[in-house]
Amino acid sequence: MKKILALLLITYASQASGQNYTVNFTGTGESASVATVKVENLTTGATLEINGTDLLRLTLPTGIDEDSETAYPRLALYPNPMSEYSDMMLPDHVYGEAKVLITDISGKVIYSRKIYNDSPGKSFRISGLKNGVYIINVNAGNCSLSGRLVSVSNANGSVHIENISNSVDPAGEKIRTGFPKGLAETVDMPYNNGERLKFTGISGDFTTIVTSDFASDKEIIFKFVRCKDGDNRNYPVTEVGTQTWMAVNLGTESYSNGDLIGTTDPQTLNISTAVNPKYVWVYYAYMVTIDPLVNGRLYTWHAAVDSRGLCPTGWHLPTRDEWNTLFTTLGGATIAGGKLKETTFAHWESPNTDANNFSGFTAIPTGTRAPAGSCTNYTKFSSLWSSTEKDATYAWYCALGYNFGAAYSDVNTAKNVGLGVRCIKD
Repeated sequence: MKKILALLLITYASQASGQNYTVNFTGTGESASVATVKVENLTTGATLEINGTDLLRLTLPTGIDEDSETAYPRLALYPNPMSEYSDMMLPDHVYGEAKVLITDISGKVIYSRKIYNDSPGKSFRISGLKNGVYIINVNAGNCSLSGRLVSVSNANGSVHIENISNSVDPAGEKIRTGFPKGLAETVDMPYNNGERLKFTGISGDFTTIVTSDFASDKEIIFKFVRCKDGDNRNYPVTEVGTQTWMAVNLGTESYSNGDLIGTTDPQTLNISTAVNPKYVWVYYAYMVTIDPLVNGRLYTWHAAVDSRGLCPTGWHLPTRDEWNTLFTTLGGATIAGGKLKETTFAHWESPNTDANNFSGFTAIPTGTRAPAGSCTNYTKFSSLWSSTEKDATYAWYCALGYNFGAAYSDVNTAKNVGLGVRCIKD
């Protein structure tokens, strides 16, 4: 435990002075309102969900000596370390409604609730914290306080805050599922300078992704655009430079005019000798089940460029030049792959080299289907068609991989191979 406390003190001593950045949200395009926002810290993995009318307050660590006379006000927490519980006593000058936010040492939000302090010396009992080190923040209209709490408990992590004074205490509320609709809140999230956040804004059928880092207050503007495929499925989108892209892989089984694309029977049918085959498949392999709504489907190039429109109306299969423009916007092909790839190992095989999803494109592996009928590499490579032909037999595609951070558009394959698709707005 002494080692944990020493590490914590070193970590906080290295931080800059405490500061907050305020973030608000606005919709434009197809919708001016933002219903909900999912916030993901691409560096730490911390997430929360809030209403689009809420203010997000990014709280930076204070990094100051709490023994100093000018130290940031600290909470009184006793016992500390706690085994079963710790009592939090609020000072007399903290009154009215306040919000308690508990985060672990990585910055992940563990618990959030409202409390009400209407008398001097009011105390609240914190229980249910697992073994670990936590930051307790209390934000009231007239001040903010914080404290570090060490837990040596065997609790299961079901956190509870109980008013142990005589006044009536409102019911608590868990975080990460949004706050009651129609009630604007200021929601806190720990933040360190240099970290990048991914915002997913939702308004009805529309979903737009924006990524940003912060050095001051900022307004996040979600440009909502329609992206609905032939199966009437709506797709999230992200804007990268001057381009707007689908933010997930295409999964439609129909052209935009409603005609079915069709698949082979059986799925493993050899189509090596077929002329201009137009097929769609769900990735399949021995003992492997793929969700096409998550991973997308695999298409032959002939299906991808069919005049009936594989992409949603107002969207198209990107050219090789459009892929190259995307790479250039992200700093060049040698680093663009990392900025396009999803950051976790939920879909990518380790090491998922250089993945940071700087762009919000959130690329995940597609795998491929060979003309002879086998599927491979569903955790290793994202292979996405371009509309540009190399010749009568081959076409170019975009390649991203689990073990490199570059992005390639100078690779090609036979048009009867099954690859994934990302569409770009006209």
